Amino acid sequence: MVAENAYRRPEHSEAYYMALDLQREEQLFKAIESSYKSLAPFRELNRNLVKDYTGHNYGGASATGRPKKYINKMFQAINGHMMLLAANRPQVMVQTEFMQLRAFGRLYQTALNNLLAEIEVETTIRDWVLSTFFGGLGIIKVHLKDSGMVRYEGDIAADPGCPFASNVYLDDWVHDMGVKRYSQTKFASDMYRITWSQFEQGLEDGLYEAEYAEGLTPNTKFTDTDQDRVDQYSRGYMSDLDELEPMIDLADVWLPKERVIKTYAVESRRDFRLKGRALSIMEWDGIEMGPYHLLGFADVPENIMPSSIAAHWEALDEFINISFRKKSRQTNRMKENLCANSAGTDTAHRLKKANDGEVLTNVNLESVRTFRQGGSDPNLDVTIQNSLGLFSQVANNLDSILGAGPQAETLGQEELIRSAGNRIASQMQYRVIEGTTKVISNLGCLLWKDQFKEITASIDLGNGIEPQQDHWKPGDREGNFQQYNFKLNMYSMMYRSPAQQSQTVTQLLMQVYLPALQLMQQQGISIDFAALTSMFSELLYLPELKSVIVSQGIPNTDQSSPSSEVMGKSPVTSRNYTRRSVPSGQPSGQELVYQQPSLNGANGSGHGGSGWSGNNNGWM
Repeated sequence: MVAENAYRRPEHSEAYYMALDLQREEQLFKAIESSYKSLAPFRELNRNLVKDYTGHNYGGASATGRPKKYINKMFQAINGHMMLLAANRPQVMVQTEFMQLRAFGRLYQTALNNLLAEIEVETTIRDWVLSTFFGGLGIIKVHLKDSGMVRYEGDIAADPGCPFASNVYLDDWVHDMGVKRYSQTKFASDMYRITWSQFEQGLEDGLYEAEYAEGLTPNTKFTDTDQDRVDQYSRGYMSDLDELEPMIDLADVWLPKERVIKTYAVESRRDFRLKGRALSIMEWDGIEMGPYHLLGFADVPENIMPSSIAAHWEALDEFINISFRKKSRQTNRMKENLCANSAGTDTAHRLKKANDGEVLTNVNLESVRTFRQGGSDPNLDVTIQNSLGLFSQVANNLDSILGAGPQAETLGQEELIRSAGNRIASQMQYRVIEGTTKVISNLGCLLWKDQFKEITASIDLGNGIEPQQDHWKPGDREGNFQQYNFKLNMYSMMYRSPAQQSQTVTQLLMQVYLPALQLMQQQGISIDFAALTSMFSELLYLPELKSVIVSQGIPNTDQSSPSSEVMGKSPVTSRNYTRRSVPSGQPSGQELVYQQPSLNGANGSGHGGSGWSGNNNGWM
């Protein structure tokens, strides 16, 4: 028979458990260094793609011999997609299925949107999405409300008691590379810098263990042995010995199994080497997924790291610029000279010295010819044009995203192309919306549990009722956090020009409200055209519009007037189906201008050769 205490944990001394913790920390440090080393190819790819994106003049890059980029298609493609994915601040809707909580849900929604505006979350999300294009992975870190640590490097004005989100970049990031999915990871960590005075204040406040902080000193930001880093491009590679304040490097390590965040001092930023015991151990107080939110657009089977979108565009972008550089060299070698025999020497010199429009007499044109050599190869122009069109297709129909004009011969084909290209962009947009929803849910959780944050909220009740002022106060909660759901308005993050917004309003008026105006009037609802005029005046930046549409005094309430009957009818009385050809089969004006020199060259001597050009009397 098994003894009652056979499976009990054996009793050991405190020194035993301390030695066991030291052994585990040593294993953790080795695993972090190993995974950081495994991420080195992705960091190098990220740096190279950022260099291609910024071009040959950014941060003194021209002095390093970087090839000239005549046309930066990667820059166009990424910024075009950014307008679709993360142009504006997200607007969150807080929903609940419990009727008694919906009134408080409105307050929660307004408070959370105000928080997003306060912390400028749109800037963080924009950098998050932008980073994903290069290294394949974007990281956002949601801060613990009572951590007392500055996560937003360089932003020392951040409120430490406010839920916050900031970016983590690949040079300062590591996660467990021994797993296939991030949900299986055993650790994740990021490095950051805080001022020495903040660190000392943390010691006084008890945020860090003074016993384990002994021997720590401020350090410089870079050393001569540091690897190439993206954040060095604009400020150079010199060791920063003259920072405004002494700084120290720290690292937060997220351990999902224990649901704790441990803070360690960083011994070397080059290989993510940590040292000493944990300066701080905090239980994670947010949602289950932890403080880090990862974004990727192209998953790779059985690999935790996604593929980089920009890496698939880089080769074609480079080929286009190689062709342009070749065209530039050919153009620079092009020469045009006057050649004459002994009888035409005087005429040649007079032609060379003559001013524009000057009349020359007694010239011997039969003895003078214009000789042209070199010049751009017309076939190279065709190659460039084909490559530009191919890049547009590879980059999810980039011309359509940039609004550069039709891409098909007919309107129906154009719509098919747009929808096909938008399917890929829509998948990217879905991932951004899904990831942003998780970030905001995490911020909403921290806001819910925050015992200090107060927010003044103006709640719109609709139906023409004046907005109601309310206050988000600590401890003033209804229900529990799990009873509320967060949903983003996906269109809130896309860029929409004022003209597009006014067009949307016009379509709603013509297709929904005006046809139903009579029914609306029966329900006591009307359209405020004065407010509509004010809206169009602001959106279209036409203040004169307010002076054109003026009030005539008392409104006409006669519902039987012919005008009201006309307004009550649908403005659409018939439909005409017209097949319209889109003139994209011919080159655009810019393309014609671009190709004209090549056509002229084709009519002359051709590329790389030499010859005489002119008519029967010797003129060009």
